[in-house]
Amino acid sequence: MRAALILTTCLSAALLACSQASVTRIPDIAVFVKSPGQATKELLSEGAIEFSGVAEVKTIEVRNAGDATLRVTEIRLDGDNPQFALDLRGATFPRSVEPAEGAVVDRIEFDIAFTPGGGAGAPRTLVIVSNDPDLKEFRATVAPKSLAPNLVVNTGPGPVNATTPIGQPWTMEFRVTNTGTDALVITAPLELEHKNDDEFSIFKPLDVGVPIYPAGSGLGAEEATFTIRYVPKDAEPDENRILIHSNDPDTPLYSILIRGSVTGQADIRVSHPDQAVGMGCVDFSQVIEEGETCTKVVAVQVVGGGQVSVKKPTVTPAVGPYAVQWYQAGGSQVDDGTGCGAYQGTPLGNEPAVLNAMRPSLDVAVTYTAPGAKGVNGTLTLEYTTASSVPGQKEVPLCGGVAKGEIDVAPPAGYSLVFFAPEGESRRKTVVVANKGNGPLTIRKVEVIKAWPTVGPDAFSVTNLPQADSEIPAHGLLPLVIEFGTDYEQPRVNADLHITYLDPLTDSDTFASVRMEGRKDFEGVTLPTADPGTPADYAGAKAGQPLVLDGSGSAGGTYALPSTGSNGFRWFLMDKPAGSRLFLNVGDTGPQVTVTPDVAGTYQFGLVVYAGDNTTGYFFSDEATVTVTVGP
Repeated sequence: MRAALILTTCLSAALLACSQASVTRIPDIAVFVKSPGQATKELLSEGAIEFSGVAEVKTIEVRNAGDATLRVTEIRLDGDNPQFALDLRGATFPRSVEPAEGAVVDRIEFDIAFTPGGGAGAPRTLVIVSNDPDLKEFRATVAPKSLAPNLVVNTGPGPVNATTPIGQPWTMEFRVTNTGTDALVITAPLELEHKNDDEFSIFKPLDVGVPIYPAGSGLGAEEATFTIRYVPKDAEPDENRILIHSNDPDTPLYSILIRGSVTGQADIRVSHPDQAVGMGCVDFSQVIEEGETCTKVVAVQVVGGGQVSVKKPTVTPAVGPYAVQWYQAGGSQVDDGTGCGAYQGTPLGNEPAVLNAMRPSLDVAVTYTAPGAKGVNGTLTLEYTTASSVPGQKEVPLCGGVAKGEIDVAPPAGYSLVFFAPEGESRRKTVVVANKGNGPLTIRKVEVIKAWPTVGPDAFSVTNLPQADSEIPAHGLLPLVIEFGTDYEQPRVNADLHITYLDPLTDSDTFASVRMEGRKDFEGVTLPTADPGTPADYAGAKAGQPLVLDGSGSAGGTYALPSTGSNGFRWFLMDKPAGSRLFLNVGDTGPQVTVTPDVAGTYQFGLVVYAGDNTTGYFFSDEATVTVTVGP
């Protein structure tokens, strides 16, 4: 019996050992991929990892679905398309991945990044080499979903609301970018759907045929801009659509709805003592000893009728040498002999202050505490809302410490210098560089940068090019005479005038630019003529008294000049006597503009007028000037 029992036991053990020996444990590779914004990872069968076509990073996980150790010896991307990059997060190989045990999952994680670079780059292949007996080399194609441009406008399809008083121009710059994977090209001129609606106009068009490369590609220009203007003629609401033609396969015609409406004339006017003598900023240049303080008062007044709601003023830098407080109008400033005494009055609280006919003004006291001789410049900001809920903002520059220059260029930002000249002729116009600061401004270099399409010989040149490192004294002017010639093939050409200057705040070079446009394709069109008057028209002008510059004698040629509103006329100051702090660079105005010459002497003013509409385009006059002698 005992022998039989022993025999039975031995047979059972032998059978168990035999059964265990027949089980084979193997590793089994499992690959998961996670896209941005996904909460879970999907199991990736051998095939493709598809990217959306925009800049994107996908996370890949390698796990072990088997019951034996998975040994991964290599992970790589085959192919040479630089749009894709592999980031192994510092992993080294060979690397073991153990089978999952309950909630504990061993894994290898790494990233594949896609950066659109333009052009039809070839796909790449993800290769994972392991000891999986059934799949020793896991392979998956890595490719974008498509290779195509994708036009994006910063406003989207709209609606964009243009709101301004009757006759007052509203302008807005739109930015076009490309979030696709291939170059975007504008294929036709920018259009407005209602071409006969002359209240909307294309102030600055898009260049046709110039590539806009995918964002982050580094291949060239990655954005383009255009500007739309709206000038309402009556109180009726207006509506139009901006039409952009491109090679975007999904949206070859991109449309933006734009709506125009009229607001009341209410606005605020900001003034301060330094402004009265032509200063470009509230001047604290006399405050240079560390810890020394000075207070100056800025007056805020409602103009144009109606009412505005003014928020509590702010100053930047928020933490720094400037402090600001606002008061009811009617307070007084302590006379300390320097114009820097403390302000005494009734403070206003944190709630917005309503200005109207009953309470038309308030005072803002700005106190500067010098951090040292070099000082810090700042900005006083006043935000307000009209009765019709239209927001507005005024900024007042603050000049602290030692004197510093401040650049201003006419024509101002957003405006172009436009030339019309018949074939074989040339024309000259003036760009005025002004120093509105209280210290010298160093002009490093002035040069013409050719724009697309390139032209040869150069269509634009500076006839009085200043020497390198020329200085414009405080409150001074530097007129630059630009000549446009027609010795080129294209009917229209563009270029930029780059003015490199030493930024006194950063002690580094920066630049201002003026867009220049030249045309000779206006056969059959009579250009408008600017007429600023004659010296005799301004006889008797005196320093300190308002002077009305009058361009009413200007003529429109083929197309009439605007009969109402503040557009069609561009006045600017070209020359003035030494010691004058007068500046004039207001962009578009009506035929008349008021200035106040501050010292006796000779002043020279320039005027350019333009006429036309959206269908024909706008036609600009030659530059006309008038010399005014101002008596004491």
